[in-house]
Amino acid sequence: MDDGLSRNVSSSDESVVDSPPSLKVLFHPRPEIANALLPDGIHKLTIEVEPNIKLGGRLHKASAAAPVILFFHGNGEIAADYDKIGSFYTRRDMHFLVVDYRGYGTSDAEQRKLPG
Repeated sequence: MDDGLSRNVSSSDESVVDSPPSLKVLFHPRPEIANALLPDGIHKLTIEVEPNIKLGGRLHKASAAAPVILFFHGNGEIAADYDKIGSFYTRRDMHFLVVDYRGYGTSDAEQRKLPG
């Protein structure tokens, strides 16, 4: 039964979604304010994912033996947006690591489609 909602997507259709004009509509990256003061207990970090490409993030630290929650924010957000809720996790003795996607916050490069 055809419900009108499903259809096969060919590989040529994917190129439309992965084109620069489509990416500008789908993704809303924004940078972090340069040299903004970092609240107490929050540490900026960088993670090298490829040569010369780094992801930026913020670690809200708890005790040394605490578990880590790894969190990737939503579209249009950046890691710094979560500074106010980081203490929710650290008060419960959990590290809270918020990471920016490529092109967002303090991360390098633009978004790109993964191969495959």
